[in-house]
Amino acid sequence: LRHWIIDLFTAEHDAAFVARRWAVGFRHVQIGLEPVWVSAAMSRLRDQMLKSLQSRYPGDRAQLAELTSAVTRLLDLDLAIIQDAYHAESVAKQLSEERDFAEGVIDTAQAVVMMVTVDGAIIRGNQFLASRLGWERIDPTGSKVPALNCFELVAEHQRAAMQTFIARASEGQSPEPLETALVVVDGPTPRVRWHARRYEEAASRASGSDEHPPLVLCVGQDITELSDAQRRLVRSERLAAIGQTMTGLAHESRNAFQRSQAALETLSLELEGRPAAVKLVERIQRAHDHLLHLYEEVLQFARPVRLDLQLVSLTALIQQTWEHIQQVGNEKSVSLELQVGPTMELFADPFALEQVFRNLLENAMEAS
Repeated sequence: LRHWIIDLFTAEHDAAFVARRWAVGFRHVQIGLEPVWVSAAMSRLRDQMLKSLQSRYPGDRAQLAELTSAVTRLLDLDLAIIQDAYHAESVAKQLSEERDFAEGVIDTAQAVVMMVTVDGAIIRGNQFLASRLGWERIDPTGSKVPALNCFELVAEHQRAAMQTFIARASEGQSPEPLETALVVVDGPTPRVRWHARRYEEAASRASGSDEHPPLVLCVGQDITELSDAQRRLVRSERLAAIGQTMTGLAHESRNAFQRSQAALETLSLELEGRPAAVKLVERIQRAHDHLLHLYEEVLQFARPVRLDLQLVSLTALIQQTWEHIQQVGNEKSVSLELQVGPTMELFADPFALEQVFRNLLENAMEAS
């Protein structure tokens, strides 16, 4: 502090003096000293210096006023230099933190971020781009970007559209988002939706010259999963439409089945005494029943499921289902043997379970 005060009053006030004072402010920033404490310390130092002058020149008011003004100006100058350095370094530190934050966001973003020239040369690229293309890690400074043109990243038939897209952005326009396939080293081809805008270097903007041509900031959002989901949705809607059509068809076909069933019964009566013709009618009847069964399954599949849960005995339900099947009639000589445990009860919908057991038993009878 003693050397600092001596330097304040005896040194030549040149560029070296300003640099030394500026270093003081820089040190304040490094140690995290708040500016308010610097101002308070300078104010206290000023008071002590003025008191010292008053005691040294008690009767000479003119000399005291001149010295007081000189000391005040010197301290104001010193404080201004220190605070200027403090402010400049604080701003630089803040900008550095913001830059680091932005770099971190860009580097971890699940999107392609790259800076390109009008000709398509990639100046910088983030890690998502590197991982998608199979590159090794990109240097954070952007100095180790592989020599690649952004037009080579898209399929050949889409390169002309990409060139127009970049050109419009470089001219300051706002091109519509462009969707392309991204050419990768290995693996499935991702779909990317590109956004771009003009980005001019700070030096070029400040000078107003064209020495540094404008760059284009490109951000590509990976929409592969979104595109797949949209295709699945379209397919589901088509299947739903087909399902509704089939349901309507099955419902409207019931009347036709009833008419054909009545005609078959009448024909069977007319053909009594003609065994060969009766067998043909029976074959038609079986095909008719099978087709009716398929239509019923379509209706059951399309119908919303509403369960009526009750305490059900599985043994009794299976026996009841078997009795219903036997009542319909069956030419085959088959029997049902149940092997069950002591307790076979659960909460379920008896009608839905009977449908399940009916399908199982009828399939078993057909395969016997």
